[in-house]
Amino acid sequence: MADMYNIPARDIDKAPIEELLSDQEKSVFAGHFPFRLHEWLSRPSCYMAIVRKPQDRIISLYYYSIQFRDITRNARKETGLSYQALFDNRTIPDFYVDFLPWIKG
Repeated sequence: MADMYNIPARDIDKAPIEELLSDQEKSVFAGHFPFRLHEWLSRPSCYMAIVRKPQDRIISLYYYSIQFRDITRNARKETGLSYQALFDNRTIPDFYVDFLPWIKG
């Protein structure tokens, strides 16, 4: 199995993905990535999605994101960058972008 969870979904840098996908011994690619990944494969493929109850998903994301709140605030103080600049520079994980109003709070 190829672990693709740490590859950013926004503005994907194709090099790490192409390297993983070129490994013919890998048959399962796990991660959070947009549809169309199959276009990078030279073999037949299919998708599988695991869907949770929406409220459970949001609660889980909230608690998971708490750990990055202080990291984000400290990074902003240390660098003097705006929140948007931190996101643009990929200092902050992709999922956290959706929590921008909460981070600022």
